[in-house]
Amino acid sequence: MDGFGRVLFIGPFKKWGGRELESVQISLYLKSDKEFFLSTVSELKEFMMYGKKVHTINTELVKHEWRLKVVAIIRAVVKLDLDWFKYVKNQFAIKKMNYNDSHFNYLKATIRSMDYVICFSSVSSSEFLSISTICKMLNKKLIIRTTNTIGKIPEKNLNSITDNFLFIHHNYVNASRLLEQKKHNFKLIDQAAFQEDQLLVLGKKAKENFKFGFLGRLMPGKGILEIVNWFDELNLKNTELLIAGNGILKQDIISFSSNNNISYFGELRIEETAGFMSNIDCLIISSEYETGPLVGIEAMAAGKLILSTDVGCMKGRLENTLNNFWFQLNDSSSFKTNLKAIKKLSYSEYCIIASGNRKRYLEKYSQNIISKSYQKAIKVNFYQGIFNNNELCE
Repeated sequence: MDGFGRVLFIGPFKKWGGRELESVQISLYLKSDKEFFLSTVSELKEFMMYGKKVHTINTELVKHEWRLKVVAIIRAVVKLDLDWFKYVKNQFAIKKMNYNDSHFNYLKATIRSMDYVICFSSVSSSEFLSISTICKMLNKKLIIRTTNTIGKIPEKNLNSITDNFLFIHHNYVNASRLLEQKKHNFKLIDQAAFQEDQLLVLGKKAKENFKFGFLGRLMPGKGILEIVNWFDELNLKNTELLIAGNGILKQDIISFSSNNNISYFGELRIEETAGFMSNIDCLIISSEYETGPLVGIEAMAAGKLILSTDVGCMKGRLENTLNNFWFQLNDSSSFKTNLKAIKKLSYSEYCIIASGNRKRYLEKYSQNIISKSYQKAIKVNFYQGIFNNNELCE
């Protein structure tokens, strides 16, 4: 079989984000005969996500149950809110209209119509429990792409995991967190850059101002406030910090951008990633918790230096390269020392490290390599029915 049958891509998808982008990438790798994207976020109507139409469970429910829509509209009117759709799920609907049963039954019918399911939900979540329970009930093949750092998982969720499931982790550290709680089939597959062609042709740094960059969500846990404060304290000549992204800390970042050395570019579309990378010399990754992050892979493809916390896959990705610039969010001196060390590099030293990062990307993380890893994992494990616990996808 050349195609990958009928595939359901399901998770708490929104209009943009790393989880969303990776799900689209995987769909492109598999080239399935039929694909169906389904978001479990109850407040959203159908939407487009990186060129893919995403259905939502509540959109489908109101098509068949007009009373849910009526109740939602009434609640919206009471709250003087024009957006009635976000009230489809409410306590009245749950208690008096069997909302939860309707939700479960729609999900069950959708999964039944598919050959297999790829889930992007947290293993600890209630939505994972619903999806895994249905797949177990129907004996459906389920792939779980872990998208967050695995913590303590509820017993019910662990018990729903079967030998018919395949987990795909970014790295062994995350896999081991689940292995400590439940033996499971898994493969280790990292990420590839979405705009690979554009990133691979970017040139080296200019010899004038040195530009650091941050690209991601502006929210607690991402370290962005620490970065702008420390950067402002350094006040280095011929050094700039470029920030792009969106989130609840946006106004804080805008206030810092009045500083001539700090610039805020707002939220970027995925097509603008390469343009942002072309304007920086070094990417800063300051997250406390990540599974990737994808932006680190993009910086490697772009041939940029990386100043990072020890988060997600970053240490493994840059192992045995000359890019050895690490800091801790609870230690400002580690950030400042490494930033200054990068600034002191000669142009030739910079180019050697940057070229090494791109070389590592091409050797281990190109789209060709990652797509083959997914194809092999699914064909071998699901079509041929062969499971090899703890085996790394090559």
